[in-house]
Amino acid sequence: MINVESQLLEFRETNAALDYATHNYFRYFGKLPPVVVRYILKEGLANASIPLFLDLMCGSGTSLVEARLLGIHAVGVDVNPLSVLISKVKTTFLPLPILRRYFEQLQADILSDLNYLYLQPTLPGLLTTKNDKGRAPDYVETEMPCFPNRDYWFAPAVRQALTVIRHHVDQIDILKVRDFFRVAFLSIIRRVSNASPRIGRIFYIGQERQVDTFAVFVSKCLAMMQSMAELEKQGQEVKIKVIEADARATGLPDENFGFILNHPPYFALYKYSSDVLRFELEWGGYNRPEISQREIRDGFKTTRLDAFEEYIADMTGVFTEAYRLLQTGCLFCVVVNNSTLRDVRLPVVDRLIATAEQIGFKLDNHFCRNVRYAQASYHRSAREDKKVSEDYILFFLK
Repeated sequence: MINVESQLLEFRETNAALDYATHNYFRYFGKLPPVVVRYILKEGLANASIPLFLDLMCGSGTSLVEARLLGIHAVGVDVNPLSVLISKVKTTFLPLPILRRYFEQLQADILSDLNYLYLQPTLPGLLTTKNDKGRAPDYVETEMPCFPNRDYWFAPAVRQALTVIRHHVDQIDILKVRDFFRVAFLSIIRRVSNASPRIGRIFYIGQERQVDTFAVFVSKCLAMMQSMAELEKQGQEVKIKVIEADARATGLPDENFGFILNHPPYFALYKYSSDVLRFELEWGGYNRPEISQREIRDGFKTTRLDAFEEYIADMTGVFTEAYRLLQTGCLFCVVVNNSTLRDVRLPVVDRLIATAEQIGFKLDNHFCRNVRYAQASYHRSAREDKKVSEDYILFFLK
């Protein structure tokens, strides 16, 4: 347990401070700000015997981007294939002339199929020229994903435009280039839906909006290509590897890392596969139920207090794996928060400290950070006592 008050850390967390380099590729709710991750990396690797970093739940790859910018070799692990895709794209440099060439062809191919769709009187859009095919492409209905309440969350014109964009992105013949534009496509899904775009939890915004899906996609691609220049400036030969695996059984070699970070999802805040990333996973063609079964058990949308014990049991597996992978004398950092379930304040931090110490770690240092942009605070339905207000940054020594 923490017997003394944690030192408070203050970070500059303006939008400009959060969106440099490739951090702005994909809005991933619940991620740590890059400035916080950079601090953690510098602290964790200051005296490491092996200059190799591991993130056991890399999410959208914030820590891996920072590692690349700092010249640190790193490995990222995540059980969610969408997270793996985003992390790979954010840390992979692609020459801008190649991206621009593919982008020009991609725009032309998409526009060729969108012209007819946008002319229909019930489907608002941009274009005023008629497609020489005179009809919607045959693949639009057959390739459009089918999932519960799809038509509630996505307007007809949006559904069709997304299907056309995805179809042509999937035709790109170079995998890394295809992945780049695939992330651009998936990053606009929430924005063009009828759901709240600014908070993690999905809420219906009350009415169908008039959205120019193609224009949103083009804007996103241009922004991502501009951000790619930041990786080019970095110029260092840094090896970043991202793998899809369970944080409790990664298959990586024993004692192979000089520093390990674990930022697990907050226990009772939300579940990525069933809520936060639901639309992106569906439009990306991923198997949501399968991903959900592999995620750490949590307290999202439950009243069962025993769900907390299941969470601790799963995190015990994660910590045990971290102990196996970490070099002796090196640091393991956990960023976590206490949670509330059925109006009961759960001692998540203390339980995880006790768990780590039982495995063999020793609490070496600890800090507290006020969370400025807690997702719950953006919605009027959020209760004050359930808002996430602070993170604990725990450093353990093996």
